[in-house]
Amino acid sequence: LTWPWADARRWDLGKGELYTLRLRVEGEGWSDDYAQSFGFREFWIEGRDFYLNGTPIRLRPTLSGSSADWAKWQKMGVNFFEVWPSGTEGRGRDFELWTNLFTEADRQGVLLNGVAPDMGWMGTQIERPAQLKKYREAAERIIRRDRNHPSII
Repeated sequence: LTWPWADARRWDLGKGELYTLRLRVEGEGWSDDYAQSFGFREFWIEGRDFYLNGTPIRLRPTLSGSSADWAKWQKMGVNFFEVWPSGTEGRGRDFELWTNLFTEADRQGVLLNGVAPDMGWMGTQIERPAQLKKYREAAERIIRRDRNHPSII
């Protein structure tokens, strides 16, 4: 589904402008509700330059511990936090505490990296078609799960 959205408030650094899409589907004898938070922002790279909502931005990263530390790091000039989970492929790993950082970063207007499947389990087998297929499937699942977080670049 697409439609024009006049005068959308842009999500930006320090401005966690968020919207919520609420979807309700009903059928004979059943109904289902779903809510998804999202924000409008643009991020792109031209050559060696990064842009956030049309403004050049120089990323100054550090590793993210908890969201409680973000303000301290931001005072020192940090504007991008790296999230490094220990892996995403294990059963139930999608709901680890670090995924809550995405929601909090969206709310606060903080940039984060997205997570990717840990390649450690592949070892030297990346060139094997079956292993590559498995990795791509895991990466696609994670991208679909996290794609509406405006904080993730």
